[in-house]
Amino acid sequence: MPNGKPVLVYFPKELIDHMNEIVKKGDKYVSKSDLIRTATRMVVDQEKSLVLKELREDRRKTTEEYLKKAKGNREKAIEMFHDDLIEMQKKDPFYSK
Repeated sequence: MPNGKPVLVYFPKELIDHMNEIVKKGDKYVSKSDLIRTATRMVVDQEKSLVLKELREDRRKTTEEYLKKAKGNREKAIEMFHDDLIEMQKKDPFYSK
């Protein structure tokens, strides 16, 4: 892995033994490093998926909130959301026109 950086990680002996058994089978992983990279990617992908799920839920709730305020009028809800967003930006100390 030319673009990678080494990371020193300590594992309990029994976990290393299990990793060695998996690698020895030879059908999925060529080394313990390959196994660890794959496992790490899986955890990172799972975390990203959870964040996306939370964002989608927040978006759904926000949409419902604005539609309720606008009494079901989608265009009005979008306009209200846009106006609120502009007001929030004006209060942001890092926002500049």
